[in-house]
Amino acid sequence: MTAQTATVAAVARRGYLNDFTDDELLARQVVKLAEELGELVDYIETPDRELQQLFYEIGRVSERARIIFDNPRLVVDAAVNDTQAAIAELTDCQVVMAVAAHALQIPDIMYAAQVKAERDAERGVRNGK
Repeated sequence: MTAQTATVAAVARRGYLNDFTDDELLARQVVKLAEELGELVDYIETPDRELQQLFYEIGRVSERARIIFDNPRLVVDAAVNDTQAAIAELTDCQVVMAVAAHALQIPDIMYAAQVKAERDAERGVRNGK
């Protein structure tokens, strides 16, 4: 089993993949990615005002994303309008994740994600939603 397959299985055990089409699931994961990105920028400090402003705005989007993620009905009927383009963009996101992991000296980010997802599976869905 690949780290990706094990990670998805753990997230499924947690209860986050129930009752979504693949398109709805992708929309939901984009929302979740926005939430997590906002949490990540909380740990980066910079003296540059423009970068500070961008990080602030990402944080605001993250707060909104958390609210949306916790309301799964909002992704109902979401649809991917160009699968090949979506695959290309998701691949671009993964390249960024690999380089960010390198910057933090994480040797295998997918394995690290698998370990975290498996550990989190016991917690179930956040706030029981």
